[in-house]
Amino acid sequence: MEDFIPTNDLDRALVAARRSPSAIPEVYRQLSQGELFLLIPHHPEFEEGDAVQIQNGMEMPFLRQADSLGEVVLIFSSEERAQEGMRRGKVPPNKYRIVSMEALQAMEVIGKVGLRALINKSCTTPQFTIPPELMCDIASGEVFKAQPISGKPEVEVALQLLDPADYPTNLVQPVFEVLRQYRNFRAAWIFRNEQAATEAGLENAFQLLILMDPPDEAIYHELNLVIAASTSNQGIILHGLVDKDDPVYITELFRQAEPFYLAADFAKTKSE
Repeated sequence: MEDFIPTNDLDRALVAARRSPSAIPEVYRQLSQGELFLLIPHHPEFEEGDAVQIQNGMEMPFLRQADSLGEVVLIFSSEERAQEGMRRGKVPPNKYRIVSMEALQAMEVIGKVGLRALINKSCTTPQFTIPPELMCDIASGEVFKAQPISGKPEVEVALQLLDPADYPTNLVQPVFEVLRQYRNFRAAWIFRNEQAATEAGLENAFQLLILMDPPDEAIYHELNLVIAASTSNQGIILHGLVDKDDPVYITELFRQAEPFYLAADFAKTKSE
């Protein structure tokens, strides 16, 4: 088996995202920068350096393959990855030509066609599939836009205590990794939300409560991206901010349950 040698920051982000969804925001950032590489059928009349023009109304020329969900467009993080993918996929010589495209343009073109994209097929890096809606959001910058944070609590429902053994670990671990990166996050709890489970007709629904002080829209949005990428197969995930200016409610939360995350300096003040 070939050793993996990253060629750029996108490669490194893809490897990090395979380890944990906490790296997903960095994957999105890297997909909005630099160039991506695609394959088109080889034609003898093409010469080195010739540009491929994409015009409105023309059929997209990039290689696509069928899978169990339909068609995907193959894209690669670098020319080296494209060469590796063809070599490991045993593609005959001179069947395809590697072309480069600005990453944002590639996201826009493929996303608007309504096809998924598969990054680094048959490569030593992890494969990563992107739905068309996400590509459009990356191209427009919508995926990076933080929403204003309300000063009022976002959650006002009856919540049930949850045994730590029943935590959805595929959610809690990546969320924990994001929380510990930023001092703004002071504590976090997870409960069972029976009301949401009943309304959705599911066995489980989990509710994250986050204490953030001071609130920061960009940081909270990054956490939201990680939560969205950590969809639990054990139930649906809801989340909301605790009102940092409501000490009575915060004290009651600590009385009811131990947080699964507690900032070290905040833990010290709670113990004094």
